[in-house]
Amino acid sequence: SSLITDGSGYFIYKMGTKDTLPEDKVKDEIKNTLRAQRMQDEMQKVQEAGAPTLNDEYFGPPQAGPEGSPMGRPHMGGPGGPGGPGGPPQPKSPK
Repeated sequence: SSLITDGSGYFIYKMGTKDTLPEDKVKDEIKNTLRAQRMQDEMQKVQEAGAPTLNDEYFGPPQAGPEGSPMGRPHMGGPGGPGGPGGPPQPKSPK
């Protein structure tokens, strides 16, 4: 090949042999490559279709709390934590 310049140096590639592989030896690799490419394309379509948009007229503009965290959003702990799903039952408030 001709001289290839890269940020880390100069490269020259030399091809040792040029062989054509029979289809039965590369068939599975081609199938797997095409399957992975189709999966990536479908995942990208799903992600683009599910992009959320928030209506500021409904929710109002975001407000920062004392530490810069958004206010008005209740904190629910993870599973098993207080107030979260799977956590211990909370005592009932008196009526």
